Amino acid sequence: MITNNAYYNQGGALRLESVSFTETTTVAKWGNSTGIRIPKKVIQELNIRVNDKLQVGVSDGKIILEKKSKNNLTLRERMEEFYQRPFDEIPMIKSEEVEWGTPKGDEIW
Repeated sequence: MITNNAYYNQGGALRLESVSFTETTTVAKWGNSTGIRIPKKVIQELNIRVNDKLQVGVSDGKIILEKKSKNNLTLRERMEEFYQRPFDEIPMIKSEEVEWGTPKGDEIW
């Protein structure tokens, strides 16, 4: 398990006893983008899956990646996740008003 209390000593080196493991990865060029590969141990530890959303931040000169909670998804993102396709490709069902007849009882129309 990776702990949240990782810290650096005075020389700026990561104190290995404060985290469960460390691995080295390389920044690479992918097409027109720059990226890193996340080690398998990290993927498994944090239960990250392909197409999961990650928040990316910088704090005190460190890159922070955090798995985005599903509770923070917009309706559009939830629909894309449910239908497993981009929002523009989701078929929109047009609904029309349905006539149910005259009220029976105390309904207010």
